[in-house]
Amino acid sequence: MSGAANTTTQIAGSRTAASIRREDHRAFTILGLSPLSHIVIIGLAGLIWWIARGMVAQTVTLENSAVVKFTLAESLRQSWAIVEPQSPATVSIDVSGPSAEVSKFAGLLAANRDAFGYVYVIKPSDIESFRPEGSSFYTFEQDLAEFRETGVESIKPAEVKILAPAPGRMQTIRIEPIVSRTALIEVRNQVMGDVPGFTVNVTVQAGFELEVSGPAGRVREISNAEGLPELRIVKVDVAQLLKTKAQGDGKNREQILQDGFTELLDLVSADGVSVRRKGADAVVSQVPVRFTFDAQLDYAEAPERDIPVSVRMPAWMIERGVRVEGVPRTKKVVMQVLRRQLPDFNEANVSVVLDLSKIKFADLKNIEAPEGDGPGQRKARLNGLYFALDINTEKLTYRFLRADMTASQYVPAEEIRLVWVE
Repeated sequence: MSGAANTTTQIAGSRTAASIRREDHRAFTILGLSPLSHIVIIGLAGLIWWIARGMVAQTVTLENSAVVKFTLAESLRQSWAIVEPQSPATVSIDVSGPSAEVSKFAGLLAANRDAFGYVYVIKPSDIESFRPEGSSFYTFEQDLAEFRETGVESIKPAEVKILAPAPGRMQTIRIEPIVSRTALIEVRNQVMGDVPGFTVNVTVQAGFELEVSGPAGRVREISNAEGLPELRIVKVDVAQLLKTKAQGDGKNREQILQDGFTELLDLVSADGVSVRRKGADAVVSQVPVRFTFDAQLDYAEAPERDIPVSVRMPAWMIERGVRVEGVPRTKKVVMQVLRRQLPDFNEANVSVVLDLSKIKFADLKNIEAPEGDGPGQRKARLNGLYFALDINTEKLTYRFLRADMTASQYVPAEEIRLVWVE
């Protein structure tokens, strides 16, 4: 229709998405490659870069990766000892090689802390360089460059090289002389429990002596104030030991208590020292301990008794007709006897005696006589005498509570006077 507007519009230069993909495809086609091929090329390039990166040689320091150890030459081990540190000494090492292999080696060292290290053997000639530190130990110092490597070949990749330590990396260790000392053996305080009705006696078998040998410092640590090393047996329960002994020996308990027994008991371990029988070479770990048992006596207080006093006189007193004055007719006696013996505590089994039988006439001093020393009554005074007890021990087992009392000197007598006529 003439004069009508044209509704069809064309925009020059515009492209659809489909046309763009067609043009890109044509561009790759021009280079002879497909899009997938380009992706593969990029991936291969990354792989080549990663492989090349892992094969690049590098030098790195692996911190605290090697153990440092000192040992003694065989000829020194009887006279000297190395005091090992509480934790093994370690040093860092420098390694070179492909980064992948170095990383692998570092991982192996981390997982096996003792796999690689440095060892130095202390020789007799090295002793001259020991520096004294106090009275019992020495400090030995050596450059790490003088150590030898040990253990590396078992885990080190062939491509990795361990660089030699640079000079000046000094390593030290404490060295102590070996000393020997006679030892005390503690047994009494190691025995527990009790045996009702009995006192337990515990001693080391007669003639059994021990000595310890070890670094001077360690021997000093286990010594008492007098410088003697002290060893202990393991703790034992005496009641259980008695029961086990009866079962094993086939004896009744009463017989074992009467005879006692000797038992080999383990020593408490004393780290750092060796324990030997004195005069022998074999190491000892047990001690023969002798057990004996004393029946506990069931004492009871005997009732106080007035016991008649008798006087024993020598022949010269009897011949001169000496009369003794100042002696009481009876004396009170107090003691303890076994409870079952209480009925036997009487005058039949206990006597009180004033014993003058050892006094000689020549021993008398200051004899009182009539004026002019003529015929008449004489007197002599005696001091420092004791009443004694004559006890029938077949009937009575006794004891006194006072430490100053004995049967021969029971209680002191007051002044005694001897009177006679000449």
